[in-house]
Amino acid sequence: MKRILACLLALLLPVLAMASCRQKDGPAEESTGGEELPPPSYESAPLSGFVLLRADNASEAVVEAVVGLNRVIRELTGQALPVQTDLSEPAAYEIAVGETSRAASANLSELGPKDYIIETVPHEGGVCLVIGGGSDEATVLALREFAEMLKNLSGTGGVDLELPQYHEKGSTDRLVLDNALLQSLTIIYPDSPSDELTVAIKALRQAIASAIGKNPPMQSVSSDADLSQYPCAVVVGAVGEQVAAMQASLPERGYAVRVQTGEEGDAAGGAGLRIWLVGKNNMATLRAVQYFYSKAVVNGSFAVPKYLDTTVTALYQRDPCILPYEGKYYLYCAYGAGYGVRVSENLLEWTEPAPIFQASDEPGFDGDTNFWAPECHLYKGRFYLFATYHATGNNHRGVAVFRSDTPTGQFRLISKRSADAEKTGHITPADWDAIDGTLYVDEAGQPWMVFVYEWTSTPDGLGRMAYAPLSDDLTHLTAEPQVMFRSDDPAWSDYKVTDGPWMYRCADGTLLMIWSNMGDYGYAVGIAKSSNGRLDGEWTQVETPLFTGDRSSVYSATEGGHGMIFTDFGGRMYLAIHTPNSGDDTALTLIPLVERDGMLYQDVIE
Repeated sequence: MKRILACLLALLLPVLAMASCRQKDGPAEESTGGEELPPPSYESAPLSGFVLLRADNASEAVVEAVVGLNRVIRELTGQALPVQTDLSEPAAYEIAVGETSRAASANLSELGPKDYIIETVPHEGGVCLVIGGGSDEATVLALREFAEMLKNLSGTGGVDLELPQYHEKGSTDRLVLDNALLQSLTIIYPDSPSDELTVAIKALRQAIASAIGKNPPMQSVSSDADLSQYPCAVVVGAVGEQVAAMQASLPERGYAVRVQTGEEGDAAGGAGLRIWLVGKNNMATLRAVQYFYSKAVVNGSFAVPKYLDTTVTALYQRDPCILPYEGKYYLYCAYGAGYGVRVSENLLEWTEPAPIFQASDEPGFDGDTNFWAPECHLYKGRFYLFATYHATGNNHRGVAVFRSDTPTGQFRLISKRSADAEKTGHITPADWDAIDGTLYVDEAGQPWMVFVYEWTSTPDGLGRMAYAPLSDDLTHLTAEPQVMFRSDDPAWSDYKVTDGPWMYRCADGTLLMIWSNMGDYGYAVGIAKSSNGRLDGEWTQVETPLFTGDRSSVYSATEGGHGMIFTDFGGRMYLAIHTPNSGDDTALTLIPLVERDGMLYQDVIE
């Protein structure tokens, strides 16, 4: 240990000599026997002597953030730093972004996807300031946080501005602005907002009021208004001269969410705050408000994210199912004559759908239409797709099971009528219309399928939910299905539809099912509760739906449904649905959820 520390000290001495003009040349002090040397450190170093180092294959977002940091450095010192991507010529003083060959740190490899560090380490006779995160998003936020640190450095600035030592660690989860800035906010919105957008604006205002203790003023303006008189504002929609270019650059179904402070935030210059929530159209602007709300409200507490700069294209999707697995999210969908999957690392940017099963892949496959609602579940190390299609053989819709060794397929049909039968496609009764099968594994490890016994084939024309035990290999049902409840059981609906069951067990053991039907405000997601924590319990309907278009929350401005529940890699729980239920604006919508006392709720300011 002493030998290693002594070597480090020897490397560090030139740094100390360059970093402080008060030190004089002279021999290093020798350590006395049995004495441990202190951790290597340095006092400061001129910022102008550093180079900015980044990988040549850095993402576009990281490159833009590096450029932004260098812009701040130029403002502070009068000159930008050289940017180096060639790793063959090391520099003594580096600001190294991400996992470059010299900047790579054990700390970087151990970071979670939302964690970041800003850390000074000695290196090759110089100093390396490592800035990086466990993901591109975290790295970008670390760069922005460091830029703010530089702005707050004491001193006169200029070429003599010195860089102190840093040992900062943080998470992107709660990088938020001081609520004191919110005291001067004005909410600016179009002079003729849609009804849905009005609901969202009011919900956002309530959230801000909960944080600052008063309602922020609201001001409607025309599309060409001058916003410079509002140095602190939430700008909702295409209002003001400055927003026109932002909106014009958006893709179809796209929206932008940005938080800007200082001169960027204040069009008039000086200390300001601008929150831009802009969409290509009214529905896209509504989604911008909802996305910002989801980032600002966490566990019922409102705080404005410190750095938020996102452009999103709303993803057309019905009946979503998202599987988080090994750092990526897999979104399953109907695709062609079969099923497909999209992949994302951040739940915002998704790949184009890739086929995971097509009817032509399986010799003798009897599916021809109604390829609906695929769900993928990880079970005993393999991936199982529960999906709906119409069969030519019996002229009914039904649920089949497919299997793959990877979440992206190819999936192969495995379902059959019994243990001794050949695979036949539908696992559900041959004379039923059945859809929307989901896998549920109970506390004893027994697998079950819960599914819709569709209204189109029931004796009274009312849909039902049903369940049946599955074989351990998930290939067939081992007993006849049992009915759980009817579509007209809940007080909030007496319609014939039962759609999209998904099972959820609360921390206290309560077993819930979310499912969809038509309510007073259109398509909605209700909650049913088991009396004994098992599928064979008595199922009662919770009076208030989990989601409905009743305009009671920022997310409820439109109808929507067919939900499922997942937890992201940061530990936050979401309801995934499609909203609205029809039209060109139908898209994947993620609503944060919280669990309290054996029940699920939207994570909103109440």
